[in-house]
Amino acid sequence: MPPQRNGPNIQYGDFWFDPISGFPVPQVSISQNVNRSSAGVVIGYESTVTLEGIIYGFTGYNNDCQSPSQLDQDTGFAFLMQQVETLSQVFTSDFKALEISCVTEGGGDSVLLSADGTGNVTKVNSINFNQSQDLWAITVPYSIEIGVITSSGIAGGGEGYPSGNNRPYFISNYTDNIQINVDTSKSFYLADNNNPQQQPFDNPFDNNQLPGGSRMVPYESSTGYPVYTVTRTIGAVGIATSGLNQVENAKDWVANQLIVYPIGTLTQDLDLYNRERNISSDEAGGSYQVTETYLATKAGTQNGYLETFEVSQDISSNGTRTVSIQGQIQGLECGN
Repeated sequence: MPPQRNGPNIQYGDFWFDPISGFPVPQVSISQNVNRSSAGVVIGYESTVTLEGIIYGFTGYNNDCQSPSQLDQDTGFAFLMQQVETLSQVFTSDFKALEISCVTEGGGDSVLLSADGTGNVTKVNSINFNQSQDLWAITVPYSIEIGVITSSGIAGGGEGYPSGNNRPYFISNYTDNIQINVDTSKSFYLADNNNPQQQPFDNPFDNNQLPGGSRMVPYESSTGYPVYTVTRTIGAVGIATSGLNQVENAKDWVANQLIVYPIGTLTQDLDLYNRERNISSDEAGGSYQVTETYLATKAGTQNGYLETFEVSQDISSNGTRTVSIQGQIQGLECGN
């Protein structure tokens, strides 16, 4: 329950700062950084909330007014150590709700900052207990740094990228690139020989060289078309949340990116075949990556095949030349 008083309140999880319990409300400072990709696209916002305050004991000595060397074990040094331990345990857990509010007399609770720990990611970066002038006899100063990661900024302004399914994706970095290279070891030929074309030839008996007729040729071209190798690499480094670990968050973003931006929309001038997919993940680094490789040909040349062959020759002792051609014709499987 929050303290029953007017003034500022700070909550982390189920813990409230309350002077009655020996935890005065600390001073708050906030800084915010925008996390961007190398191209300047906003990935998210990371804010740092710093709490600086003191823990104090109610009395320095026991109720019998003994000498200052004998500290009261209920409200003196031992009590301070209990308070230090309590604060240490509270701020060793991530993903808790952080709220800073102010209660006014006769008014409601005005929320100044809210990070619920689910839609936002709260992480305790550090907690330090500093030396006091009374050498921890009466007070213990402390400093707590909490990181808040959100897709829309700590004040709700701005818009984070990327998002989908009406929720943000918590990633710290991503990559999505396509490489297209000519594969000089392969040639592509049209397989449609059911529609031969007429090709006029010259009339040798006409001085003006008018067409003397036509002949049928089975193919549009006797040369092969170029074959390309298309490689797409898409990956992300995730941020752990209360529900998913780093790799799961990275995987969610990669899967969404593959659906929203399929490779066919990025390579509209090519037909893609023979997809090969490689998936890698790194639990320690929190990354997930998919690499897809395709064979590609000029768009509109469907029903094709790849042809590879080797030509060898042998000359016998009597001068006979033997030429051998060994090859393979491979159909192409639609890949996109």
